[in-house]
Amino acid sequence: MPPPPPPPPPPQSAETPNNPLSEPQDINKILNTTMSNDQWVLMYQPLDCLDTSLECVQKLQQQSIENSPVIRELNVKIQEVNARIEEAKVNNKKSIELAIFEPALQAFLRKDTVFENGQTRTIGFFERIGQLFTNPGAVLNDLFAASGVQVLRGAYGGNDAQQSRAIQISDLTVKVAEMERGKVEIANKIREKIQDLVLAFDVAAREFQAEQQIVRMEVKSFKIYSVTYAAGDGNTDTYLRRKEQLERSKLKVFKDWAKLRAQIVNLKNMVIPKEV
Repeated sequence: MPPPPPPPPPPQSAETPNNPLSEPQDINKILNTTMSNDQWVLMYQPLDCLDTSLECVQKLQQQSIENSPVIRELNVKIQEVNARIEEAKVNNKKSIELAIFEPALQAFLRKDTVFENGQTRTIGFFERIGQLFTNPGAVLNDLFAASGVQVLRGAYGGNDAQQSRAIQISDLTVKVAEMERGKVEIANKIREKIQDLVLAFDVAAREFQAEQQIVRMEVKSFKIYSVTYAAGDGNTDTYLRRKEQLERSKLKVFKDWAKLRAQIVNLKNMVIPKEV
């Protein structure tokens, strides 16, 4: 009887750019990379530009503010409150029941009292806006609860009596002003963040280019020494030590390249969020 056929080879997973265990990009290719203008534009698209010029930074800042999910959600909340205020004025009402607002907006319209470090303090809308930069996850959960995502914290619940309490029209007008100030504060924070990311990208780009040039010189120097070593003029310890140093320098170039790409990704995520 003929021998049984060999077992089929194990399936190989497809390598994708996001696969951390796939074969890394050739370091020597990165070392000799010289990007044309067209290639550079393709790399930072869909951003309109990516440089430290005042015009480019302002353009990225404005685009990031316009695309901010938090600011967009705040605009919706402000419109809702203003509509309720106008409706109440038409009906000659001096107050509005809190329960008519969606849960996420209720959380921002009312004030909560908390007990910390032996003292009680009140948390209002403007403080919650500040929390966007210290605890953004919890605040965003509250902001987007009205979008059908049931992630509103139990702390913003309360019984029926608490939910239906009335808010004076004058108080709501103050709340709207607080929301508007919150929008301005968020926009300023976004501008600062974009500027920091652009400057960090510029530093990363210059570090990569400088390291690239240094290693190119090291490669030429090592090639010359390799010829000398092959001719018998040199020693093995020096050859191996210089080869190891060159590989370490190449690895530094690879890390700088990865850092550069990460800076571009951070900018893209900030300027054009996935929610947009």
